[in-house]
Amino acid sequence: MEWEFLVSYRFWTRFRCWLMVWLFWLPMLNICGPAVAQTVSNAPILQGFAKSEVHMGVRFQISLYAADEAVAEQAFAAGFAEIARLERIFSDYQPASETRQIDAAPCETKIPLSNDMRRLLEMSRTLNRNSNGYFDVTLGKLTKLWRVARREKQPPSSEAIAFAAERVGFDRLEVCTEYLLKRTPGVELDFGGIAKGDAADQVLRLLKDKLEITKVLIDASGDLVAGDPPPGQKGWVVGLSRPADDPGPMTRVYLANRALASSGDSTQFLETDQARWSHLIDPHTKTPILGQNLTLVWADDGATSDALASALAICPPEQMPEIAARFPTVAACVYRRRDLETPTEVLQTENWTSEIRKNQVEANQDE
Repeated sequence: MEWEFLVSYRFWTRFRCWLMVWLFWLPMLNICGPAVAQTVSNAPILQGFAKSEVHMGVRFQISLYAADEAVAEQAFAAGFAEIARLERIFSDYQPASETRQIDAAPCETKIPLSNDMRRLLEMSRTLNRNSNGYFDVTLGKLTKLWRVARREKQPPSSEAIAFAAERVGFDRLEVCTEYLLKRTPGVELDFGGIAKGDAADQVLRLLKDKLEITKVLIDASGDLVAGDPPPGQKGWVVGLSRPADDPGPMTRVYLANRALASSGDSTQFLETDQARWSHLIDPHTKTPILGQNLTLVWADDGATSDALASALAICPPEQMPEIAARFPTVAACVYRRRDLETPTEVLQTENWTSEIRKNQVEANQDE
């Protein structure tokens, strides 16, 4: 019997979308439960276990195969401790986080960086450049502004938007080997579009390197990072649903040693009489994108898939091929609907169809 996960995307009456992962295999729904094992010559019999905790404001679930429950619990403890450690660095909610300390630091002051902060800043800078600026962790001032607007159900004033917009842009930062320099006062960071995927990457690496556990799937609230597949299987089975106005059947694919992320706005949006504003902010226009959207991205690592799921949802359609060409191993599909009167627009990278075909589970293949 295989483990099967579902990445579910549906559009309700207001075309809301979300990415949901769940286990078809009933024992896995428990905090820890044994799964059917496959005997390998001269190797321990592996059992399946899963556990979840809330971190970074979302639910993380770690699913893995281990020799016994004690080993699995050791892996869960190490994995969730790593996520909590990274949260203390990249959260903009925790007052003592390194991110908040950087936000509060004065301009033109050398701000010391931890290894993880420097690593993710450097990766973010590369992703910013290769996405034509549509992925930008310096949006912090604006994202906090619109966060309040969604809570109060009232758009920010044009003056507040203009003030925050002047503090956005990677050119306002100088990232050096051991320190960060802010060139503009008030620049604030937001790692919400990359930290979850990166945390899943780090957990997978930790479990492989320290505990030699390789058959792992980390689900960071829909951002999936997979290690080796379950015993005897080609991969972890993931179902990709489509919009309600698409009559096609659900596509199920195998995910192994790859990442799959999504960006949607099923719950985080502001709706007024004039428009429906997504939680995704365009770094160029300094305003949220309009309408409803879902973006699915395959990549070699969770940080890249997480970041590009936002960037490709935001960028103009004509720029998607140019950006995708800079990431040869990335495959992506974007669903867009700017208002309720227009049909869904579907954008795909050239390799999206081949990626699906290569990993698709046969329709008649069940458990």
